[in-house]
Amino acid sequence: MKCVNKSDKNGDLAGRLLGPSVFFGALAMYLRTIAPNVTFWDSGELSLGALTLGLPHPPAYPLFCLLGRLFTMIPFGNIAYRTNLMSAVFGAASAWILFIVVRRLAADVRGGEFLAAAAGLLFAFHETLWSIAVITEVYTINAFLIGVLLYTLLSYEQSLDEKYLHLSALVFGLAFANHQSVLLSLPGYAAYYLFRNGVWRRPLTVAVSLLFAVLGMSVNLYLPLRGSVYPALDIGVPVTPENLAWVLKLASYKDSFRSILGHLPDLLAGLDPVVTAGLIAVAATAAYLLRGRRFSLMLVVLVAFNLVGIMALAAGSAEARKFHLQTKFYVPAVLFGVVLASDLFCAFLAKSGSGRVRSWPAGAAAALVFSAAVYQIPLNIEKVDNSENWFAYDLGHNTLKSLSQDAIIFGYGDNGVFPIWYAQGAEHYREDVLLVYPEIMTYSWYMEGLRDGLREKYGIEYRPPSAPKNLKENLDPLRAAAAARIQTYYDYSAMLQVGIPWEKVKFQGIVHLDPAWPGTTEARVWDRYVMRGVFDDSTNKSFAAESILDIYAFELGVWAQLAQENGKEGEALAAYRLARQAGLKNPQLEKWYESITAKRSNN
Repeated sequence: MKCVNKSDKNGDLAGRLLGPSVFFGALAMYLRTIAPNVTFWDSGELSLGALTLGLPHPPAYPLFCLLGRLFTMIPFGNIAYRTNLMSAVFGAASAWILFIVVRRLAADVRGGEFLAAAAGLLFAFHETLWSIAVITEVYTINAFLIGVLLYTLLSYEQSLDEKYLHLSALVFGLAFANHQSVLLSLPGYAAYYLFRNGVWRRPLTVAVSLLFAVLGMSVNLYLPLRGSVYPALDIGVPVTPENLAWVLKLASYKDSFRSILGHLPDLLAGLDPVVTAGLIAVAATAAYLLRGRRFSLMLVVLVAFNLVGIMALAAGSAEARKFHLQTKFYVPAVLFGVVLASDLFCAFLAKSGSGRVRSWPAGAAAALVFSAAVYQIPLNIEKVDNSENWFAYDLGHNTLKSLSQDAIIFGYGDNGVFPIWYAQGAEHYREDVLLVYPEIMTYSWYMEGLRDGLREKYGIEYRPPSAPKNLKENLDPLRAAAAARIQTYYDYSAMLQVGIPWEKVKFQGIVHLDPAWPGTTEARVWDRYVMRGVFDDSTNKSFAAESILDIYAFELGVWAQLAQENGKEGEALAAYRLARQAGLKNPQLEKWYESITAKRSNN
């Protein structure tokens, strides 16, 4: 590679200061927009996993839990804030490692360190990275490890010292243990590893690297070791080979690759033929022009496989398309793309001689990239700002506030269950309540623990089917056994699973009491709720919050209707007014509301 210099000529004061500036500049913006507590999706579960050194949902994220445990020891903020902070630190670190990589690529380019700093900030303030750097997630660790992987490979490119190949294998193993999406980078990595300098002809070198990769992946030994002591969060109980294979998602790889290959034709068919032909032509031309630059070719392959792979997976998942779940998986592609663009630019300068003679081309490019990085701040800040996001925290606490002492509640979905797990496990709030998670009731490891819990806490003897064919075989007898002995509730989404007719259910705020339980519900439970952001714009209305808004609006509308039917006109008006603020439009209640308010105004 002609545009790199092993001596690293840019090791001056400016170069040494710019790297930390990228890190702390990114971190400052992340702290400005970081969530103050637990958020939706995996946040509550992962925070609890870090606190308790537990086992979250597959693949259990052992590296995250081990690192997260260190962050939970920080002596300020709540537990979720501390794990949110870990995401911010690794997000800023990934921008910093990108700076180091680009700086080394631009070592022979005057002003290359400024271009590298601008590239690091461009990546830092990209919406995909910024959005996951302010909440608890595993993806900023993933981005950092991928950046370190590129650094080790670039070090090998410059020196041909095999120790960097072994280090790259170690980092790849760690990245794989953190999140399996790194497998999309395996084709480009493996091709570069094997064919750069004829490594494939040296079996001993390959064997040593494989040992380093296994060493990186050995962090997964945490799973059976930790599972053997049955931590508070123990999804899958990976103490048997079968359970461990399920937690590691070994059976899912074949399905994932089949999904990618199966949806590639649909993906390509959806493209304009002219655009498709143009993309193929550009790719072929780039491959031809870069045929002597294997590091650059690897970057092209990495970008292509990550982009196409995620697009194909999303094409086969209606849930991913509906909730835009695939966006966070594009972070590696963005990182690879920024490095590739920087690599090609500095190579062009080196070939033309501009990089060695003049500084203005790199300076102009740095100014342009820096302007783009700064422009992203006002463009993205409202989308990613979680600094006032209490939606998930309030939902979990409001749900628990709705329940009687020692109640049972059936919850549904990540957003219904994980905030409650966090409230109970991390804050020890309403630990008297037993939460049942129907979505995993077909797994024997869960049903065995639930059976023991019902017996010890309530004296309920329940024998789950040994091999249930579907959820209903477990759900119906369990619901009947629970409701006969203790107040049993369901959240809004769980109602869709249990099959209780809405006209028979007993509404109590945002939960529903089983109709088999005698007595009436408590309408004034709404007075206990805290609903920050539901009726105003103080909270970022993400797509998850929007669905919760619909639930609040529906339940408030039911409260208004019940109050109206019971002759409590003032209460009904107040409830429907809140329902309208939350977004409900009910024609029948709207007509009644307008007639009553008009009558009152006339009087």
